[in-house]
Amino acid sequence: MILIAFLSVYSILFNNYFNGNLIEGLDENFNKDYRVKHFEDQLFTGYDITEFEHLFDEKNVQYLTTVAVDSVLELAEERNDFIMSDEEFEQFAQFHLVTCEKRELLGSSSHLLYICKKDR
Repeated sequence: MILIAFLSVYSILFNNYFNGNLIEGLDENFNKDYRVKHFEDQLFTGYDITEFEHLFDEKNVQYLTTVAVDSVLELAEERNDFIMSDEEFEQFAQFHLVTCEKRELLGSSSHLLYICKKDR
């Protein structure tokens, strides 16, 4: 089994630039046609999820799934008014485990895992 962690460029935009500097975030992370910019010289660069998955098309691996690690929780916990009881967190965790592979929710998670296994 191979697990590769990566960042959603869309979640980077939501988490870091929706607090009054959206134009800066768009300029920093996307070209004029909204294609993702990558920064090979930096430790982190965000990816479009499908684009990241295609990096493995010619590799000797069998794709299994892509999963969201943190969902919207990272964005929510930054709010001063965010409160979640232990019971609510347990329910959220159960919900997240059931929904973490849903394609329509993947971009809302900052951290993702591409899971594959080496072909024999």
